[in-house]
Amino acid sequence: MSGRDRISELPESLLTQILSYLPTEQSVQTSVLSKRWENVYLSVPGLDLNCSVIRDEVILSFLSFIDKLLEFSPESSLFKVKVQCRGMLIDGFSDRIGTVIDRGTQHLDVVSSTDYYEDSFGHALPGVDFMPMNLYTSKALVYLKLSSSGLGDPGFVFMPCLRFLHLEEIKWRVHLEKVLSGCPVLEKLTLVRDLDDDDYARTDEEFMVMRVRSQSLKRFSVLPLRQVRDYHSRVECTLEIDAPGLEHMSLGDDQFDSIVVKNLSSLLVVELDIKFFVKVGVLFNTLDVSKSNEIREFLDGISSVGHMIISGMTVHAFEHYSKAGIIPKFNNLSRLEAVFHGKLLQFLPAFLECCPNLKHLILKVVHSEEMDEGLELADVPQCVSSSLECVEIQEKLELEEGKMKATSYFLGNSAVLKKLILSPTAYDPRNVAESEIWEKITPAGDANPIHGSSFVMSGRDRISELPESLLTQILSYLPTNQSVQTSVLSTRWKNLYLSVPGLDLNCSFIRYDADEVFLTFIDKLLEFSPESSLFTVKVKCRDTMIDGFKDRIGTMINRGTQHLDVESSIYYFEDDNSLYPIVDMMPMNLLTSRTLVYLKLSSSGLMDPGFVYMPCLKFMHLEEVKWRVHLEKLLSGCPVLEELTLLRDMDDDYAIGNDEFGVMLVRSQSLKRFSVLPLRQVGDYHSRVECTLEIDAPGLEHMSLGDDQFDSIVVKNLSSLFFVKVGVLFNTWNVSKSNEIREFLNGILSVRDMIIFGMTVHAFEHYSKAGIIPKFNNLSRLQVVFHGKLLQFLPAFLECCPNLKHLVLKIVHSEEMEEGLELTDVPRCVSSTLECVEIQEKLELGEGKMKATSYFLANSAVLKKLILSPTAYDPRNVVESEIWEKVNKLTKRSTGCEIIIRAMKEEFRLQTKKSYHFSLSLSITPADRIRRRLKPNPRVMSGIDRISELPESLLTQILSFLPSKQSVQTSVLSTRWKNLYLNVPGLDLNLSAIPYDADEMLLSFLSFIDKLLESSPESKLFKVKVKCRDTMIDGFRDRIGIMIDRGTQHLDVESSTYDIEDDSFHHPCVDFMPMNLYTSKTLVYLKLTSSGLDDPGFVFMPCLKFMHLEEVKWRVHLEKLLSGCPVLEELALLRDLDDDYAVAYDEFTVMRVRAQSLKRFRVLPLRQVRDCRSRVNCTLEIDAPGLKHMSLGEDQFDSIVVKNLTSLLVVELDIKFFVKFGVIFNPWNLAKSNEIRDFLNGISSVRHMIISAKTVKALEYYSQAEMIPKFNNLSRLQAIFCQPFLSVSPSETPSLEGFHSEEMGEGLELTDVPRCVSSTLECVEIQEKLELEEGKMKATSYFLGNSAVLKKLILSPTTYDPRDVLESETWEKVNKLTKRSTGCEIIIRAMKEVVII
Repeated sequence: MSGRDRISELPESLLTQILSYLPTEQSVQTSVLSKRWENVYLSVPGLDLNCSVIRDEVILSFLSFIDKLLEFSPESSLFKVKVQCRGMLIDGFSDRIGTVIDRGTQHLDVVSSTDYYEDSFGHALPGVDFMPMNLYTSKALVYLKLSSSGLGDPGFVFMPCLRFLHLEEIKWRVHLEKVLSGCPVLEKLTLVRDLDDDDYARTDEEFMVMRVRSQSLKRFSVLPLRQVRDYHSRVECTLEIDAPGLEHMSLGDDQFDSIVVKNLSSLLVVELDIKFFVKVGVLFNTLDVSKSNEIREFLDGISSVGHMIISGMTVHAFEHYSKAGIIPKFNNLSRLEAVFHGKLLQFLPAFLECCPNLKHLILKVVHSEEMDEGLELADVPQCVSSSLECVEIQEKLELEEGKMKATSYFLGNSAVLKKLILSPTAYDPRNVAESEIWEKITPAGDANPIHGSSFVMSGRDRISELPESLLTQILSYLPTNQSVQTSVLSTRWKNLYLSVPGLDLNCSFIRYDADEVFLTFIDKLLEFSPESSLFTVKVKCRDTMIDGFKDRIGTMINRGTQHLDVESSIYYFEDDNSLYPIVDMMPMNLLTSRTLVYLKLSSSGLMDPGFVYMPCLKFMHLEEVKWRVHLEKLLSGCPVLEELTLLRDMDDDYAIGNDEFGVMLVRSQSLKRFSVLPLRQVGDYHSRVECTLEIDAPGLEHMSLGDDQFDSIVVKNLSSLFFVKVGVLFNTWNVSKSNEIREFLNGILSVRDMIIFGMTVHAFEHYSKAGIIPKFNNLSRLQVVFHGKLLQFLPAFLECCPNLKHLVLKIVHSEEMEEGLELTDVPRCVSSTLECVEIQEKLELGEGKMKATSYFLANSAVLKKLILSPTAYDPRNVVESEIWEKVNKLTKRSTGCEIIIRAMKEEFRLQTKKSYHFSLSLSITPADRIRRRLKPNPRVMSGIDRISELPESLLTQILSFLPSKQSVQTSVLSTRWKNLYLNVPGLDLNLSAIPYDADEMLLSFLSFIDKLLESSPESKLFKVKVKCRDTMIDGFRDRIGIMIDRGTQHLDVESSTYDIEDDSFHHPCVDFMPMNLYTSKTLVYLKLTSSGLDDPGFVFMPCLKFMHLEEVKWRVHLEKLLSGCPVLEELALLRDLDDDYAVAYDEFTVMRVRAQSLKRFRVLPLRQVRDCRSRVNCTLEIDAPGLKHMSLGEDQFDSIVVKNLTSLLVVELDIKFFVKFGVIFNPWNLAKSNEIRDFLNGISSVRHMIISAKTVKALEYYSQAEMIPKFNNLSRLQAIFCQPFLSVSPSETPSLEGFHSEEMGEGLELTDVPRCVSSTLECVEIQEKLELEEGKMKATSYFLGNSAVLKKLILSPTTYDPRDVLESETWEKVNKLTKRSTGCEIIIRAMKEVVII
């Protein structure tokens, strides 16, 4: 038994992927390796054929081979096809290419035949391979390259995915314009004309123009011809280019006698290697007016280019043209690469005159020996004297007097030159010393001489060697004043800050007498590189008045700003003893910015621009703005606005005194979040609040109203409202306000989560005396603040929340509570729905105190958790046992209620701090020991901490790969690392490691989690993993909700499995998931273990692809959950058979897996084997048309129904079709038999099936009463048998595992031969105990004796003693068995245990 062929054991999909990297010829050669490899090449999803090397005598065999390839598995895709037939004409070539295209080819590269045939007159004519018509309507092609092929006119062209098109020497019978019109997303086009196509395209006038017309095209190239020939007049064709989105254009060789360009407004780079020929080898005549006009229009068409590369022949053509016409200005050109012939160097200053803003020049001088002897470059164009910063000269190095003309010219005339690079093309380093070169260059009379040219090699400044784009990115993380300070580091850094794509300016610290210097600096910043973008701009001028502030902000906005944060001056001037504010009005272009995404204005003025349109603005924050334009008008021009924050300016006399600003309308279809912030200062504004706020936003989900900045609030169409925070007083003592308050409350009735401040509760109590507070039927969570003297109003208010489940009640000034207060009324929510109550009040243990606590404990029938959070008590006088004793004496209606007493917040912080330092001291103790042992050595220079110098974004990315515990431990490394862990875009928390009795440590840990969540709440937490299996965490649900709001994409939660004991019974404490989980728009992966799922009413998780639910407590139907996951691909389930609620309720006796998008579904095995008896009373119904893989492990359902499984490929079964655990169904039970038959029929289209021993046994029982259906598509079977049972399926490749073969009947004979065994079975693998006695090895002899087409039989012994059984005995025994298939290969694998050894 030889060593194992591990490569051959790899899955076929992986083998075909490996072969796809080889040419098809080599791929096919692998078929001789073994039977396993014989046909693997047929499944490779690609072809790479070179027909040019095929000899004539084997061409028919080759074509037969190609046809075999194409006919095999026609439904599979050939993603990449490359065919080369340059020297051979193949019959049926077009049809075969058509077949390839129909197989969903995405990448097609065809080199057609260039073979010629002789006609009856003895003329040699090319044999053209025309492409098939289905090429032009391929919906899969992304890349297409054709060489020497023919393109006929298909009538209709549509290639919706084609992005790259490469056409070389094509025989055109269709217009290029027509082909391009059918390619809506084409990005790159490459052309090489076929100048030998003279019989048709060259002589037909309709092909005398080639139009490159495309809206999507970004890159266009005309490649050089393959061979240089004398084509004479064959270039008679016009190239017309009309591509508004074109960014890069390259024109090589003169393949066209005329080039016309139009609408090249986006052009960035141009490469020219053309001479504007009329005929090959002949320059145009400068007196030819039409040719001169054509060249002028071409140059005008590309004059907006920023980077140009021109060859020597193009420079020659420009010099020739300049004798008759004027070369236009290239005002945007900042980089030029040009090749100048020595004798044309005199033309250099004239050409540079056309590039007034050039900054970077690469000049190659060829044939400098032909330069005129007395050449002098006297003219100095504008760019040389004022803008040129870098010049690289490539020329032959000649040190004699009068040589190096270009070098001396630029050194002598460039006033702002920062760098001159010499790249000698020829010199002998053996004869020229380096000192000679420096000596020659340094004395040159330049305007910017080279200083400090020392030959001492110093340590390399690697940071300064980084690309400028990366350095400016690093500087963008600094405030601008610190960014500017880097300019003193070295010459490299001198002006780098000018290129930073952002500004962060704080003008408030500028001294009054230094404002001119500061303004000059800002102007220098804004004038530098005006075409570049300033993506982020933050300007603070609260205490400083800046002249021209408005114009400078306008300049910044014109630079493509996406994030703008402006805090304007609040400067006042005095007139007649009165103070008047000086308002910084924002520029008009702000309100038509097409780039702004985020806008924050503080104390600024907004004028009416007449027209508003900010198409990209998503976030708007306006604090104390001076309004001269209506808010409604402003919002109407923001079609994608998602978040709006307002804070009124109560000192804006103009808006307050003007009636037209008496209403502020928040009207937006896209708005999702709206907030009114509290006032900065509490003042006596009296009548200044006379303004109505009207909110009309159908998509609004979150609304927060703070302070009474409006005397009236009107809400309309808030149908999507989910969360409301209200902190307004409504001035309810005004009777006329009753209707207004009622309409406001009716407008927010759909809310599910509400926070109400004390002043608002006071207003509602006042209103309730005149009107009825409406019902909030959807409200499930409420946080509210009650004044002690208003506690009598609590039951009446809760009556308006009939379905409330979670209440957080804060009681303030409880000492003012009425002495004989009794809460007698019990609203519906308290008696029937309220599950969790948290009470925050002063802890008083005297008789008659703790009114709220006793009220909820005595009246809440379904209360699961009551949390006491004392706001004040003296821990020195109150022992913890007293608190528990007092609370336990209170009457409890809900026997399963858990009571939790939290530490007072002030003490909580103290304990947290102590515990936090304790935990840190534990984590750094080893490091402390090392520090004590090591004494610093003054003679040793320590290495630089380069990791700490990395950008924060990169460091947090590194930390994201660590568990949060280890991430936090890095905070002790240095000050740089102290708070880095707070910015990691993920959490990986294991709370199970906290000991049960370590309350102090747990409180510290929770404080740490809260610190993490409060830090940078606007940043994302992409990946969250939390494990709490053995620990019960207060507020767990709320914290998970906060994480989800932070844009979590990957959520893995293992909830607590903590039980509480009640009357000797154990009840699980369920951690229910927060409601915002069900509407997360970011979740892609969700795994929940032992968690509870409530019914949210509405479910929509548009991005969720993977859902894994283990032992979940179901209070929502699985079908409802899946209906809100439109792109779900994978679902895994494990039932919780201890969930008494779900088991007892009839509505949860069916679990429906109904999803159009689902591709993979699994029922996982139970964690522990238990006697669950009747707890499996639940039906699993699967309806998933796209399902490809299904795995059912263990009998967690008493019935399984499958529907519409038309796409099923793989099934794994480990079920017994139980009625109860441990009981096989009665085969004569008609209902059960029908159920199994329907199940088997439902999966009968499967191709690959894996079944366990228990499933085989169940099928054998079933077969005694019913016929097992045919699995006609099944080609692979893996099964474990206690007894042979093979008539189930006409399978081609079963894998059988022997199981208790010693229990096989003594006289067992396998006589029946099913169809698959005799006619289709090609490979069998048998895993059983190896027994060589006569009459054993029943399965082996059965298949060898009856399988007519068997190609391979593999024996994998599960047990034998290699000391007693020789390899020769095994082979001798097997070889004696009768073999029906003469070509069968027998493989005996080493026993698994032996292999492991």
